[in-house]
Amino acid sequence: QAVGPYDDTAIQSQNLEMWIRIAKHCPIHVIEEILVAQTVRPGNGNASMDPEHYGREEFELRETYRRFFAGMPRSLFREAFGAQLRNSGFATETEYALECTFLLLDSPLSYVQTVGLEQLSTLLRDPATLAIAETTYGFTLQMLWQRTKALNAAQWQSLRRCGEERQWYMEQRDNWMRIAEERDARIAELETLVAADQHERIAQLQAAVEWHDEQRQLWHRIAEEQTMLRHRREAEVRLRLGADADL
Repeated sequence: QAVGPYDDTAIQSQNLEMWIRIAKHCPIHVIEEILVAQTVRPGNGNASMDPEHYGREEFELRETYRRFFAGMPRSLFREAFGAQLRNSGFATETEYALECTFLLLDSPLSYVQTVGLEQLSTLLRDPATLAIAETTYGFTLQMLWQRTKALNAAQWQSLRRCGEERQWYMEQRDNWMRIAEERDARIAELETLVAADQHERIAQLQAAVEWHDEQRQLWHRIAEEQTMLRHRREAEVRLRLGADADL
């Protein structure tokens, strides 16, 4: 009740938006024990994995990040983002607003960067705020223009890369689910044969189950390697954007 109900205007990201509001008012504790499971349906059956919903998902995430810092206590803001602040000793509301936009701007996600640029562009229309940005943060209008120019190219690269990676993950996920279903079928048949004492067929099925387990381990290893590669590329994009902004 303290943070309000679900945002009924969202359908893809309402959980994230709700958790952000909760975190602003209540301490969050992590329970390492797995308490829930997610069902992954074949053929993009999950709404979050359907390519037709990507546009709506990004729109809702943009709206969520536009009000990400709204209502956040200053003490929580400093505790959560102190190491990332450009001026940890900020004191005025204008400096706080600039710190919020710079945090959005430093995100590896292009759509979050866009939100930061939108808010920063609005702030810098005020001459007094522009003067503070230049003197305290060394951020000029020319740097804003460079960031908007660099973001456009990086955004297209990011969108294309995300699309390719999503397609790869979906193909690998469907393949892994097929392997898992085949494995379960082999185990069911194996249990039947054990009861019938058919040793030769049991040995064949045991070998098949071992192969399916190896394939599942291989898929997990490949997924981890692809995730690390994606993080490395995102870091390269951030470095390139920073270099472009310094020009």
